[in-house]
Amino acid sequence: MKRDGGFTLIELLVSMVLIALILWAVQQTVLASARLHHVDKERVNDNRTLRGVLDLIGDDVRQAGERLPSAVPALQISASPSVLTIYRGLSDTYLPLCSVAGPSATNVYVSAASPNPDAGTYSPSGLSMLPDACGTVANIASPWQTVLQAKISSGAGDTMLGLLIDVTNKRSSPFIFSGVDSSNRVRLSGLTINVDPRRPAPTAANPVPPAGDVRLYLVEQRQYWMQNGKIYLSIDGLGGTVAMPGATAFTLGANADTISGSANVTLPFGALGATPTWRDLNSVSVTVGRQEGNTTRSLTAILLPRNALSNDQ
Repeated sequence: MKRDGGFTLIELLVSMVLIALILWAVQQTVLASARLHHVDKERVNDNRTLRGVLDLIGDDVRQAGERLPSAVPALQISASPSVLTIYRGLSDTYLPLCSVAGPSATNVYVSAASPNPDAGTYSPSGLSMLPDACGTVANIASPWQTVLQAKISSGAGDTMLGLLIDVTNKRSSPFIFSGVDSSNRVRLSGLTINVDPRRPAPTAANPVPPAGDVRLYLVEQRQYWMQNGKIYLSIDGLGGTVAMPGATAFTLGANADTISGSANVTLPFGALGATPTWRDLNSVSVTVGRQEGNTTRSLTAILLPRNALSNDQ
């Protein structure tokens, strides 16, 4: 029997099944490609975010100790919790403390020039009451005033962060610098310790007793830490901005030169007067982790805290 032109019902059903299978395979390929693209895009974004915060930290680590001597704890690392604190100097020279200061102080002398009441001598020895660093230049603090005025002119604020270093007693305290008054005294607030740099009165047993070595530095402080799934950056202790959201890890380490070679540094690191100092560091390791969706990634950077502008004073 001769069949008329066209397809039978069975042929149509088979064709539809085959087309459906082909379309399903194409759909699965497209979906798999989309998922792969999404995962790859997520990985790239995560790596970019992780690399971005590591680059930010790396830039700061490389500036640690700029214009500061090894006596200043310019790079401090704690492990539990992980906190990275970095200082860099904003003035080429420090100012000697030439008067008694403490938490209630609002201004201090940084020179032996008149009208400093402590700028006398002991009788009959003629020995100065003040440290040798307290010279007679009245306007020694003018470079600090210039730096502050530039900040005021830029609209960035009218105060700056300072760091008092009691080299003699291995103590330190931050303070707020707000200018120089008409008597060439440094206006400050916020000291947390009492310091007296004056030389004790000479005795027969000790005719030239040493004076204290207390220094004032104009600095910028940058601090990183992780809290509630975010890595924060604080500048000069003023609150904190989010440097990276979605953080799952922030781990710090350090390696330093020793007599026997290089060795990992025991944390916490950077206490005033402790050795090794920040200038002995070979590297600082920073590991950051981040979660995006169900995926967690981490990245580690080995940072080199070298700065050509660091110098001992």
